[in-house]
Amino acid sequence: KKYFSEDVLNGRKLVYIMGVFSDKDYESIIRLMLPMADHIFTIATPDNPRAMAAGELAMRINEHKNIAEGCSDITEAVERAVKYNNGDVARRQRNRGQPIMKLTYEAALALIHNAEKVGSIMGVETMRELMKRLDNPQNKLKVIHIAGTNGKGSTLAMISNILAHAGYRVGRYISPTLTAYLERIQIDGVYITEEDFASTMETISEAVEDMRSSALRLPTAFELETAAAFLYFYNKKVDFVVLETGLGGESDATNVCDKPLCCVFTSIGMDHMGILGRTLHDITSVKAGIIMPETTVISTLQDADAMDVLRHKCSDTGSRLIVSDYTSEVKDI
Repeated sequence: KKYFSEDVLNGRKLVYIMGVFSDKDYESIIRLMLPMADHIFTIATPDNPRAMAAGELAMRINEHKNIAEGCSDITEAVERAVKYNNGDVARRQRNRGQPIMKLTYEAALALIHNAEKVGSIMGVETMRELMKRLDNPQNKLKVIHIAGTNGKGSTLAMISNILAHAGYRVGRYISPTLTAYLERIQIDGVYITEEDFASTMETISEAVEDMRSSALRLPTAFELETAAAFLYFYNKKVDFVVLETGLGGESDATNVCDKPLCCVFTSIGMDHMGILGRTLHDITSVKAGIIMPETTVISTLQDADAMDVLRHKCSDTGSRLIVSDYTSEVKDI
């Protein structure tokens, strides 16, 4: 502070490259630097468990003053700091009337990884709060929601391909992935780009910060990814979205669509009994929680207990139930 006082700087502001350890008093450091800072590019020390993620540090700074951007490493931070100092970024921002991109792909991933520390929390209250702050894009989409024990992934692939071959633009949301992280969000088989993922997460991070300021529980990693999928599909104007539940149904993060186009049930068996229940009836009841009022429900032929639960749920919600027994003709739903 002695060497960068207002007297020494003579009214000039600094462009900082900043990294902190999460166990240090970073709030005091931020408050000390802000009066002298024009812009801050944040980084994290590689392979150091004490280092705060660049994206998280940027958000902490932006809580005080919206001047920080997360970077993947020191090389990128230096390059962007030089460009900013030369006025290139500021000039483009003024000409286009657009905000500076706050998150790189690496910083967006850091937000996800940081949220993984929360673990898995069942329930849709936080997810609904997040989606409300994003203007509920999921309710503006035609969603085909898939639940079950076995065959969700293959069923999702078949439905998606059928719709795509019919000429529709189809968003797919899958978890877990097989080959790459971005595989989980795709349109017509093309993965979301790093740039689109970062841009989408930038919007979501602003909603998360709003939740933080309201002292609400922050979203888990899966909730952030699910929100990113819905927002991305809405922005890309897809015709249909096909997605599968992560775990169960009723309390799953994907279960925030007020009126899905239809709900599909693959075979239901004994799975995740410590969470979903000890009987087939209980497990099916949880999975049937994705059935919303007056929707169409399509199910494979289930065991008697599971079939009974689905029939009662459809009756209670005024939903139409179609049961496929592998011999039925194709129906117009």
